[in-house]
Amino acid sequence: MKPFLILTCFGLMISTASMAEDISTPTETCADGAGTVITGAVTGHKYCASNNAMNWWNAVSWCDALGRKLFNLNDCECSSATANCNENGKQICPELMKVGSKQIWTSSFQRAGYVHEVTLYGGEISPWGYPELSRKQGYYALCK
Repeated sequence: MKPFLILTCFGLMISTASMAEDISTPTETCADGAGTVITGAVTGHKYCASNNAMNWWNAVSWCDALGRKLFNLNDCECSSATANCNENGKQICPELMKVGSKQIWTSSFQRAGYVHEVTLYGGEISPWGYPELSRKQGYYALCK
């Protein structure tokens, strides 16, 4: 009888924990649930980030289908008196600092065939994106 009571109590504790309401802050979605809203750190502008990684060409098309444009480095707010676009010798995008953890494509070309990418956590800009490599799938669309 004692093992039965222990198992029953354990089962009730687990079922109660799994049925508890999630009280975390709800995530704002966009693109009919296919994206997540990301708020710019400097301007407070709301961007739509895709929930699925995609190559650069698909990112451009995804934003276009939403009637938006892929994020451009001109949107980094570097001209602002409060925004410094260099940190520890790295080029950064203040608008996208600490607003998420994804790596996003931009519409800004570093040179022919290479686009800039931005890491949302640190806002670091990388000039090494190669949109012609459709197999490069670790980046997301960020539409303005």
